[in-house]
Amino acid sequence: MDKIVFAGDSFTWGEGLELFIENDKWISQRKKHSEWDELSVIQDDESVEFRESHRFPRLAAKELGMVEIVHKNNGGSLSSYWKFMDDRKNIPDVKAFVIQLSQANRDAIHLTWECKCDVCTKFDWANIDDLFSAIKNNSRKPLRDYIVSVMGCDSVGNEFYRRFFLWLSWQKRFISNLFIEYCKMLEERAPVYFIDTWDVEEKNWINTTPYVRERMIPLVDRKGNYHTSWGNWEKTFDVKWIAEMFPETKNFHPTPELHRYLAKSVVDFLTDKI
Repeated sequence: MDKIVFAGDSFTWGEGLELFIENDKWISQRKKHSEWDELSVIQDDESVEFRESHRFPRLAAKELGMVEIVHKNNGGSLSSYWKFMDDRKNIPDVKAFVIQLSQANRDAIHLTWECKCDVCTKFDWANIDDLFSAIKNNSRKPLRDYIVSVMGCDSVGNEFYRRFFLWLSWQKRFISNLFIEYCKMLEERAPVYFIDTWDVEEKNWINTTPYVRERMIPLVDRKGNYHTSWGNWEKTFDVKWIAEMFPETKNFHPTPELHRYLAKSVVDFLTDKI
């Protein structure tokens, strides 16, 4: 049977959808803090099946008469997408790769977790969030000292931050270009398409490159209008996050309705393309 590989983070994986199961256990959970640390320890067969059958990869694949392939674990970044897709690029009958963009700060500084350079091996494949944490919280002193020295500074101050944010802008472009080159190789196997990042604060990242823009799946809203920007699309929904329905959960992941519209967007775009 034909297959679609969906590479994404917790939005693709369907975190929080189990909170919509109509039984005493999950109705009660809606009144508690319910991010993944809390949800992971109370999973059962019913919640796994419910989540997988209500997330947009299953809904889209079913409508297209195909089978979806999604990472077995929650979360993700371009770095993990790379490995996930590379491990599956030779699976028979894969007709498309759909990549849901996430946050650049989650990525390893050289994109792949398998980089063998001195920096990556010395600092345990630190990602950009790790760099921020080391700087702001004065944690992981060897990593912090290394960043300061690379910026040509003696300490963390105004000049350091000026140089660091210039470097960060370059770093995001570097990561984007590496990932795009990988996707071009992947296209020898099957077409590659993208869903915009949910992080509306991301600027001048991979979602602005011509390669990705040409392959961006437009997201359909309730009125039948299409948006290539996640930020513009989500504004058309009165309620978009689980926490807006169940505030005590503090779970800011898409509701079942958003998953249905994501699935419809994928189906509308891929019909007649694969």
